[in-house]
Amino acid sequence: MRTLIALVTVALVLLLPRPGATQILQPSGAPVVYLGDNYYPSGPTVFFDGAMMVRVGTFYGVPIYLDPSRDPINVVLIPIGGKLMRPYERTQASIASDLVVPEPATMPDPPVPPEFPDPAYPYPVSFHAYEGPHVGPIPVPPPSAPASGAGPASQGVWIEFNGKRWTPTGQGPELGPGLRLIGSYFDLPVYQDRARVERIFVPSAAGGPLIQYDLQRP
Repeated sequence: MRTLIALVTVALVLLLPRPGATQILQPSGAPVVYLGDNYYPSGPTVFFDGAMMVRVGTFYGVPIYLDPSRDPINVVLIPIGGKLMRPYERTQASIASDLVVPEPATMPDPPVPPEFPDPAYPYPVSFHAYEGPHVGPIPVPPPSAPASGAGPASQGVWIEFNGKRWTPTGQGPELGPGLRLIGSYFDLPVYQDRARVERIFVPSAAGGPLIQYDLQRP
């Protein structure tokens, strides 16, 4: 009996984490790759909402959706059967990497003119010709948007069709004779009203309600 108690005590000591030891939680489940990043399954599942959820891509034949009301940068939605959608999220390490600001580049030292005129130069050296590097805050260019899918948070959610970007602006009308078929987005048809060329309508899913998209102005 004493031997059994001793063995159980040793097993508990080996299994329990030591004080100060770092606990690393690995994501479970196969990831979905979207915009070059891995998204892992999380929960809970939600019902499909055709008025809000927008299809933005496909991963090995599986459609990928976004919900602008949740977190269009770090959370995507994948259909798992019926009308249920499973959230997939980026890891905390990927989210934290977006907040890392690179160190500013150091400016090179200005060239030092020679103390005496160089024989290679036929004219005297002017000490006022060089104005030196720009002094002041370095202008930071605005971030560039990705080729397709969900852009940065400042640009919201959009789709790319016919070489242009279109932003969802609400639920579209019922499909009728006033709308004409002008193409397809992935495997979904794209409709347009002849009187409003700056607006298109795309179903939220095959056979689903139409979502209204307006042309994104530069």
